[in-house]
Amino acid sequence: MSLRRGEEQMKTFILCLLCLSLQATGYCQNDKGQEVIEKIIKTGAIEGNDIKIIGPMGDAAAVTLTKILGNKELLSNDIDAALWVIGHAFADPTFVKSIPDRQPRTALLVLNYFHLAATDPRLKERIDKTRKYIEDRYAATARPKN
Repeated sequence: MSLRRGEEQMKTFILCLLCLSLQATGYCQNDKGQEVIEKIIKTGAIEGNDIKIIGPMGDAAAVTLTKILGNKELLSNDIDAALWVIGHAFADPTFVKSIPDRQPRTALLVLNYFHLAATDPRLKERIDKTRKYIEDRYAATARPKN
């Protein structure tokens, strides 16, 4: 077995393990959110109403992405669509219904995984920009108001 194949198998194993552990703790989002995210990943098509569904999800959108992408070989299109989902899930963390989902814990883990899986430098740059965006959005809402 080549080193590269072993790394890929380890990444897939870690992502699947994360997904299973999150499911076991009941950390799941509504079915509509999963339907919308699956559609975006499969087709790349985004409808205006999708933002209304994804916006209040926050970190639950990243958990949903682990369910959808966990057993799939990642393509650049998958990562691009997932970046759109994560970015819009944290556009305004104050709109996220579940207070724990306002913090991008799983989202940052997923972005780390994407960064390891990506080979295109431009895609890695988009991943890094998405990470900075959600960290900044969270930091702005986590600061106490004067």
